[in-house]
Amino acid sequence: MRSEISSLNIKANNQTKKYMGNPKNFQLINRTNLVASTLKRSNNKSGVIGVSWDKTAQKWVARLYFQGHPVLNHVYVHMEDAIAARKAAEKRYIVPLQNQYNQTHQKNQLN
Repeated sequence: MRSEISSLNIKANNQTKKYMGNPKNFQLINRTNLVASTLKRSNNKSGVIGVSWDKTAQKWVARLYFQGHPVLNHVYVHMEDAIAARKAAEKRYIVPLQNQYNQTHQKNQLN
């Protein structure tokens, strides 16, 4: 029953329906969805994925979740510092997976 309810919820979710059927939207490697990690949300105000303005703290926040765990969650006075922190975290965690995915994908295309 739980499986049926989950299936119905997924099919009713417009965001999920938008991405269904396109395998590039589900680039999973080592339990990480690369698309979700690199997609800018529609409500993004900073122009940079994972960087947002915290109204309460009046500071910029840089975040990155990797394999279900926060690997970056810091506040910065200057937006440039938050962007630099996010880019450094992406370089450390996301770029190696993207390279691994690309290598695997290229091998599969050759076969």
